[in-house]
Amino acid sequence: MGKKIPDLVVFDEEKGYYQRELTYGTNHGAPAIKLEDVGGWKQMQAGVANKQFKSRYDELKEEFQKLIDEVNWNELVINRFTRLYLLWVKYITYMLEKMIVHSYH
Repeated sequence: MGKKIPDLVVFDEEKGYYQRELTYGTNHGAPAIKLEDVGGWKQMQAGVANKQFKSRYDELKEEFQKLIDEVNWNELVINRFTRLYLLWVKYITYMLEKMIVHSYH
């Protein structure tokens, strides 16, 4: 078994030396890590994120409305042509029946 180094000592085995340039404490006597106040930054970034989400939401909403309009136009056109087709079929049937009836009389 190799030489044991206590957990409190920061030794980098790859580099082969003690790391002294750490930005944090490595033992119990080191000064406590204090967090900076980032409340203002959070609020500012939340505002930026909300603007981006709102603009993307508005874009999607507009695209969805265009899709709904297109579907409505398609239904209108299809219904119109379907009605015209049915009228045409009835007319042709009527004319054929009329021709058949007149041909036998």
